[in-house]
Amino acid sequence: MGYVIQDPNLMLTQPTVFDEVASGLRLRNVSDSEIAERVVPLLELAGLYSMRNWPTDSLSYGQKKRLSIITILVLNPDILILDEPTAGQDAENANRLMDFVRDLQQSYGLTILLVTHDLGLMSYIADRTVVLVDGQIMADTDPIRLLQQPDVLTHAHLAPTSLDVF
Repeated sequence: MGYVIQDPNLMLTQPTVFDEVASGLRLRNVSDSEIAERVVPLLELAGLYSMRNWPTDSLSYGQKKRLSIITILVLNPDILILDEPTAGQDAENANRLMDFVRDLQQSYGLTILLVTHDLGLMSYIADRTVVLVDGQIMADTDPIRLLQQPDVLTHAHLAPTSLDVF
């Protein structure tokens, strides 16, 4: 299981993009050749290969989000937990990130647990939704059915999306 926190600035610890993705493998004493075999394709997939030698703090916020995701993905988790992955991004970059996540999900057969208050995002990417309020399950259904339960949305303090209005 891998966990990607909401703010990538709090997650990134290595001096370069390549070193960041390789860090977990190095901690597991993986050989340099295997590290390269596993890191390079993920950097390419995330659109970060050309920046592999850049300092991590020189990346944009969206690039840091993708970097934090592949830093966990390189460790081959069966489940990837993403905490508010689109927080702090405009709609265009949020959509680009979620397309990237969807591609990862399909390419790697990952189960993704998405923590979000963004119902538009939830309806775009989720097959199943579970609404928690104070640690209690309020709903466990598919996204479309959830959007048709205004009492649950109100109780969970979830705002309707533009999908509900039109």
